[in-house]
Amino acid sequence: MPREPPVTIAAFGSKVGLFKRVVDRYTAEDSGYVANALAAGDVREVARRWLLGAADATTGEDTPHGCLLVHGALATGDTATEARAELCSRRQAAEVLLTERFARAREAGDLPSSVEPRDAAGYVIALSHGFAVQAATGASREELRRLAELALRQLPWD
Repeated sequence: MPREPPVTIAAFGSKVGLFKRVVDRYTAEDSGYVANALAAGDVREVARRWLLGAADATTGEDTPHGCLLVHGALATGDTATEARAELCSRRQAAEVLLTERFARAREAGDLPSSVEPRDAAGYVIALSHGFAVQAATGASREELRRLAELALRQLPWD
């Protein structure tokens, strides 16, 4: 019986093409909490869903703990340049979505006018990225969820 040829990098166009497909799949499977958070009715719930979702996503039972988008950005060396750029672009896209959501909340009066939406988004993003680092170094889902709840007790814009 003839063997099928192995799938090669050429099937994806290039190493970068293959990497982008991997990141596409990763974000589709592990970042579903982002859409859930953005659909929340108020900014507190947006932040709650985002932070708890990040805590859960970075501590999956069947996946390495941490976050590809965060940890991949820390890769060094010349060959990592394109990967870092792709991951940076994906993280920035998520921050733009969250900033836009907070801007709509400010227009609706749900976020104080004194709070810059980009700063509010940056705060939530920084916490979620910190969760990824904590998860990669051994923090459990329960620990990260407690940290999320602590942050939610008094959001900077409350």
